[in-house]
Amino acid sequence: MENKRTILLTGSSGFLGTRILSKINKNDTVYLLSNKNSVSTLNPNHFEITINELDNFAKFDKIIHCAGRTTGNNKDIWESNYQLTKKLISFSKKNRTHFLFISSLNAGLNHRGQYENSKYEAERELLSKDIDFVIIRPSYLFDKNDEPNLKNFRLLFPFFKIFPILLIPPYDFLVQPLNVCDLANFCVERMNKKDYLGRIIEVAGPSSKSIYEVISQYFIKNKIKIKLIRLPKIFFAPLCFCFKSKMNILFQDKILRKNKEVTSLILDGNKISNI
Repeated sequence: MENKRTILLTGSSGFLGTRILSKINKNDTVYLLSNKNSVSTLNPNHFEITINELDNFAKFDKIIHCAGRTTGNNKDIWESNYQLTKKLISFSKKNRTHFLFISSLNAGLNHRGQYENSKYEAERELLSKDIDFVIIRPSYLFDKNDEPNLKNFRLLFPFFKIFPILLIPPYDFLVQPLNVCDLANFCVERMNKKDYLGRIIEVAGPSSKSIYEVISQYFIKNKIKIKLIRLPKIFFAPLCFCFKSKMNILFQDKILRKNKEVTSLILDGNKISNI
């Protein structure tokens, strides 16, 4: 008979966290640490807790930390992405808990914004500690019914129905879209197997796409006809100069990069391929 485990899952109401929760063994006891009250269906072995209740627990067998804040002021971003991770790392070190940290592929960029920096520094904190951990850096996430990275476009749908034109920069950049369910399966499998310990794993989908192709498909899926018009470089140059750091983040290639610190993998359903 399989041993029951006690698991702490953060971000359990989020895009990835909900999928991970659905794939964890139903006999495991799962404590859900979330800043939202929107975990819709709890089975008898699922319990919601707050960060202030964490010290009441003697031990978890596993921590899956996929909570993250991408928007808001800098203080909130660092509190959610770095300080919370640091507290969970301390708990993991004290109790010898296996730690699975969901970071961001953009944490590996040379030029990073506040979100990317907070994830990167959280990685550094984890890499410096003597605990069993795996860091996973997923690429652009999607599923067939949802594109959370493009949800802000919905606010502008009424405008685009009247003026169906979107001005885009004169440069191409790529994403490697990764199905969120494939990532959820991969995370649970890492938790079960305890492999890749002490490593950063960058994971992406099987093919590269222009982000403009992804945007176009999103509009089509929402039954909005739109024309993308590429701006001449001469009009975009002032923006590149004024917002250099942001432009560097935006236009660095999002395909996987090889380096000595990182293991790079492609996920395609249940198939896992090395780069």
